Amino acid sequence: KTRRHLYPIFGLVFIQEHLYPIFALLLIQGVTPSSHCFPLVLRNPTRSNNPTMNPEALATPAPAQGICSAGPAQPKYSADFEEELRTLGWIYDHDDADRPLRKYNAADGTMGEKASLENLPQESDEYFTLKQVVHRYVMRVVTEHYGFETVRLPLDKDLPPDHDPRVRTSIWLSPNALQKKHLLILAPGKCENRSPTWNIRGCIYDGLRIGTMETYFEKARERDWGLVILNPNNNGVVLDSDPERIQDEQDGPAPPHLVKGIEEFGFAEAAAHRACLTTQTLELERCGNWISNYLKRPDIILQDLSEQERRSRVHLIPMSEDPVVHMRYVWDNLIEPSEAKTVSFLAFSFGGFSVLRLLEARFEQMAKKVPAIAMADSSHFIDCTGQPDANVQDFLSSRVKNWICSSSPINHDLQQQRLHVPCVSSSTPTHGLVAGVIVDSAVAFLDSMMLPVAAGVGKGEA
Repeated sequence: KTRRHLYPIFGLVFIQEHLYPIFALLLIQGVTPSSHCFPLVLRNPTRSNNPTMNPEALATPAPAQGICSAGPAQPKYSADFEEELRTLGWIYDHDDADRPLRKYNAADGTMGEKASLENLPQESDEYFTLKQVVHRYVMRVVTEHYGFETVRLPLDKDLPPDHDPRVRTSIWLSPNALQKKHLLILAPGKCENRSPTWNIRGCIYDGLRIGTMETYFEKARERDWGLVILNPNNNGVVLDSDPERIQDEQDGPAPPHLVKGIEEFGFAEAAAHRACLTTQTLELERCGNWISNYLKRPDIILQDLSEQERRSRVHLIPMSEDPVVHMRYVWDNLIEPSEAKTVSFLAFSFGGFSVLRLLEARFEQMAKKVPAIAMADSSHFIDCTGQPDANVQDFLSSRVKNWICSSSPINHDLQQQRLHVPCVSSSTPTHGLVAGVIVDSAVAFLDSMMLPVAAGVGKGEA
């Protein structure tokens, strides 16, 4: 009986002599129950083992997480974004490595099937709304979480005195990018590919890890590389014209060659006009692609133009009228004058075409500075009039690699070239996913080709 009375005393002695030192060690290591053992935000409450926990009771906030991070905390803009998605009936599944978009059941807070063309048709208003929401969110992550600087183009020095300040575009630079020793330039494709994503469609149907560029941000940060995200598809801005001048102008922003091209699809000028305003470009291919996406929606394609649409005009952005001009302007005014000793490119789809045109126009500069170019199912070989000169051919064959659509294992040598560029497998047959799935292989290739480029040759040429 006496021993039983002593048990609590023995317990206190044991805690004091044995457990307190352990707790102290954990505190020294920065491991506390609130920061290590429990999530700050129940990102998916239906999957939590402790649904009654109150996240606000935890006093120690964890660092803000990016799009693809699996960490516990959410910055406020992330929470706002997910609330907006829930309102629309969708939610991103953060317990899945790819971060797929799933149906959200507000009644019981559960997630359902992944987004697909069957439950979220690409021509639907719901899809269009989700595109806008996701694009705004990715933009905030790039600028607020990763601290990218927004640079407006044309630069102030190149603006004419009477230029409308609204007719400009933006690119994004990582912190102190132009002072880094090495720069990585991310060149997206066109159509659905809206910077700063590889593929906004991929963000919706395949997940944030595949559709966004964040995995490349992480790789660049690990290596202390500067990053430049190009914005080659934003070529025009839609503005209203003065109603009094409408009589002196054509009935829409679509030039005659574009109207004629759209008519070959079987549509009238109104469709060409609306396609121009929606894609903010006067380019036939992009307008035609937009119409193709909405062929199932005659209410969009065939309805009469509103007075607002009739007054609207597409104003092309100087120095960014098309992707090739955009890339050349950024190279001449930002990349070439930077402190970077070496510059690499990751070019997706039509981004490869723009890089090839830049290489042809600025070969001597790029031969000295660019050790390697990684291409993601590039279309650099399309619409190529004639063969590049011998120096460009040597560059393409020795410093460039193209991961193309293929179901073979990743990096499998496909024993083929596209306009002198060796091709390997990306491990996916889907064009829009290539840039997202090859990140490890592409960055490893860029690592392996790092110079001494001072002599003008990469490791592949040594």
